[in-house]
Amino acid sequence: MEQVSPLELALRPALVDGRWQVPGHFNFARDVVEALADDPKRTAVTILGKDGVIEPRTFFEIAEGAAGRAAALREHGVHPKDRVIVMADTSMHWLELVLGAWKAGAVAVPVRPSLTAPELEALHASTGASLIFAEPECSDAIEAMSFAPDVVYVEEQARKRSGGALEVGPTHDTSSRDLALILTTSGTEGRRKEIGHTHGAVFATRAQAEQWLDAGRGDVVWCTAEPDSSLAIWFTLAGPWSRGAEAVIHQGEFPCQALHSGAGIGAGQVRQQVVHPFSRLVDQDIAAFCI
Repeated sequence: MEQVSPLELALRPALVDGRWQVPGHFNFARDVVEALADDPKRTAVTILGKDGVIEPRTFFEIAEGAAGRAAALREHGVHPKDRVIVMADTSMHWLELVLGAWKAGAVAVPVRPSLTAPELEALHASTGASLIFAEPECSDAIEAMSFAPDVVYVEEQARKRSGGALEVGPTHDTSSRDLALILTTSGTEGRRKEIGHTHGAVFATRAQAEQWLDAGRGDVVWCTAEPDSSLAIWFTLAGPWSRGAEAVIHQGEFPCQALHSGAGIGAGQVRQQVVHPFSRLVDQDIAAFCI
């Protein structure tokens, strides 16, 4: 049998000759992020902070951070298939916490950091969450809850430079049928609902990134969706990286006024040039905006 490299396995297509090729076991943190981290200088994401600071991050850094978050979850008694609420803005923390939950075999439940205490209580009850993993800025809502949930506040992790060996620890060998995510609908057709997504569904998002965005190595995808949106997972994290593309995430309000008005913006393959103060973000055109 022909030997296939981890990189080829990480970026293999989900659809071949019109048939789905979803593996029996899949864990995005191990099978994609850690495989791409084998190149310690390969950029995964560029983060535009609220303070205007633009920071590229490598797969090496993200894999290392996710491993640290997975270890923290295990230390706090989180087991495979437990539900973990991830309360963070789209940021390095958000990426690490979602990936860390997957690496530990837990089910990630991403939520907006602006969630109120009653909303958080309702979600905690409906998902059966065993832990809240949150940024410190979310403490007011958590402390206002009518009961005291198990909570871990995110602390900044010390980061290695890419010269050292990557240490990622064990990854739970999740089945593609295992639940990976619980995401909340927008509520435009009534009350908001929680929808479960499997690890197989996470694998399959590469088909959307290929067919819809035509994303690949050298492309950059910028998704402006909220951290609890399926679009944020599919088009910031899982989709582009599964195609070898890079992602852009920003904190704060999306700067629509900073884009040229000569072309429309929408979900799909739309080429746009970012202008001041965001022209420093990338040297090439953004391959796709997903709003």
